[in-house]
Amino acid sequence: MQIGSNVAGSSESHVLINVFSPPAPPQIISLFPLFSTPPSPDTTSLFLNWTMEEDGGSPVLSYVIRYTAILATPSLTQEVVVDAIPRELIIDSLVPYTTYEVSQLNY
Repeated sequence: MQIGSNVAGSSESHVLINVFSPPAPPQIISLFPLFSTPPSPDTTSLFLNWTMEEDGGSPVLSYVIRYTAILATPSLTQEVVVDAIPRELIIDSLVPYTTYEVSQLNY
């Protein structure tokens, strides 16, 4: 609260402050290949879903999913922006017999 006064009188103002903290990291709960029908060893899609434990006082608006082929030449990182709900993604067009690193950010 701030109070100001002079010979003509006084006035006061109030300031409301909202304090937020960074959201907790999302928790990946499922990460598995999607199989074609009939099953094929050349599966190139991956299903990913996650939970959000704590939003820090402000709703998470979106997530960025990054995935990189490990030991690929050249190393290429892909990013996909996903709305906050639903908390899931299917990553398509992956290279068969390749290891990927998947990471996730929330905004």
